[in-house]
Amino acid sequence: MGGLPWPGPARGRQRAHPDASEALILRLPQLQPGDYDIGDFTRRCAVAVPILDGGALWREPQNAASGNSGVMSGGLSLSLLQLEADGFITIASPKSDTDRDVRILRLSADRSADRPVGTVTWQTTSLRRGGR
Repeated sequence: MGGLPWPGPARGRQRAHPDASEALILRLPQLQPGDYDIGDFTRRCAVAVPILDGGALWREPQNAASGNSGVMSGGLSLSLLQLEADGFITIASPKSDTDRDVRILRLSADRSADRPVGTVTWQTTSLRRGGR
């Protein structure tokens, strides 16, 4: 897995966050194409790649301590954005203010570009990046 510097809650400093998008492509091939609510999709991601939010190896004490369980970590945010950029998923905003399960993609430390997510549409994984 690669990693990129990503503005995080470390007092304005950048931290490296893992890009688990390739691992997700390889470990979620049994997932049927279709729409998944964001909670269900992130749970599946955590099982497939345990360093992501909620996985067996995940540690993000500042989120747990602050009660921001609806805010996705930098690693998960980066991975989902990369999957979207590569055409493997489509990330959709909540359909209404009453959607039960909404998560926030945190794009910057100052929260100015936070992106609410309600559903993820998973596409086929038969195509790989760079012809792999």
